[in-house]
Amino acid sequence: MRFFVKGLIVSLAVGAGAAIFHGCGGDTTPTYHYGGPGSAWTATLNGDGSFVITHAPDTTSAVDLTVNGTYSRLSTGFVKLTVSSSTGASGPSAGDQAYGLEVPCFAFLLKPIGGDSHLIPMVATGSCPTADFTANWIVGDKESGALATDTTKDFFGTFAYTAATNSATLPSKYALASYTPVIGGGGVGTLGACSGGILPFTDGAMWLTTQGGALVHTNHLDEANDNIIIAMPAAAITSTTGLAGNYAGLVFDNNNGSGEKIFPVSGVATASTGTSLSIVGTKVTNVETGATDPESVTISFSAIDTPSVGFLEGTISDGGATPGTMICMGDENVVGSGKNMLFCVSQSPGNNAEMFNLLLVSH
Repeated sequence: MRFFVKGLIVSLAVGAGAAIFHGCGGDTTPTYHYGGPGSAWTATLNGDGSFVITHAPDTTSAVDLTVNGTYSRLSTGFVKLTVSSSTGASGPSAGDQAYGLEVPCFAFLLKPIGGDSHLIPMVATGSCPTADFTANWIVGDKESGALATDTTKDFFGTFAYTAATNSATLPSKYALASYTPVIGGGGVGTLGACSGGILPFTDGAMWLTTQGGALVHTNHLDEANDNIIIAMPAAAITSTTGLAGNYAGLVFDNNNGSGEKIFPVSGVATASTGTSLSIVGTKVTNVETGATDPESVTISFSAIDTPSVGFLEGTISDGGATPGTMICMGDENVVGSGKNMLFCVSQSPGNNAEMFNLLLVSH
């Protein structure tokens, strides 16, 4: 796999303890460490403005790609990375650039150069959880051919981890086409021993954090038919008013053609009541200046904590006849960062049969 070439988005997510990064919220120039699937990525954003990103075929194999460079945080809410060197097959060239989104101590989503096949998240790992936790999850990458209108396919649900038995279950799984039907729960396979926050299992791996986040990568040896699941702590949304504000974001729209599936966006969120939220989103044409395309989409959330705690239920429309069904996980002031985050899955507003992912970070 190519970091900057083969269409990978690397999402580096979820802060953890002192064992994995120092100065998170303390030092004036903290260093952040992250890791996750695709097949196995690690990334370090150093306090001096440099970064190191590595790739390995899986969690037990040697690194086959290392990318070095510098990064800067832009006033538009995006992070820009510039490559200085790389080693390994199909690595990027010096001077190549990429951009991403960051919630310090929690999430970083990177759009690489020259590809847009799917979103690949990472988590800030390094230690294994010692207490039980529950989480909500959303699919960030679905197997080839899965339709967002299929009532037998799960696109979001709930997750539970039991520390004493080192086991995990999916208590509920929901179709995107209709929120009400529960497709059914299930497990994620027999888990191996946790090491550095990573739990291997038969056909994939799970990345866990001490703050209730998780990533699950299933069927990882079959890139066309693998699944990547992003999980966040399941916490009640008491009001949408705290989620109002300005956002920077990244979109994956499977309805778009090659080279146009992944793109940056800006959003303005308004809460008219404590249970509703409206977002107007526009495509960003220049991440450094914040220039946008005149066309826009409208997201309207009409219910919170539906179909279970921690989810927002709504629709997304580009002005066409059939808005897409949308579900989001929302978190206000993520790990005390001062940032809000929404991670969503929906039917594409251009074609409800295709999947659409959206990550928004306030700025």
